[in-house]
Amino acid sequence: MPYVHDWYGTQAIWVMLPTRGRLPSQTDRTTEWPGGLSTKFPWYGLGSGQLRVTGQRLDGPGRFGAEIGTVQQGYGPPGFVASNLHWSGPGCWRLTATLAGSSLSITTRVNQP
Repeated sequence: MPYVHDWYGTQAIWVMLPTRGRLPSQTDRTTEWPGGLSTKFPWYGLGSGQLRVTGQRLDGPGRFGAEIGTVQQGYGPPGFVASNLHWSGPGCWRLTATLAGSSLSITTRVNQP
């Protein structure tokens, strides 16, 4: 994905950070939120189990949802875990992923499509 670079991680979860801290988005017609957006985002899990991702908007109110695969559905463990992140709108968001008792947080700006 051209909008990620530089690895960042813990003993159980790794991500490639968004370029310049920004994630692109596209209009998401699958959410019930007016103006909803989505972004495909890669994770890398070093443990087995279900990766969970939560999101919190930091610059105002917002809703977040995520469709997350499992390490076993990808290429591992260890391995790639696909996700589709759903945002109620653009802004500054903190993502927190958990897997195998470990958590990882990043902060990013979600851009308007």
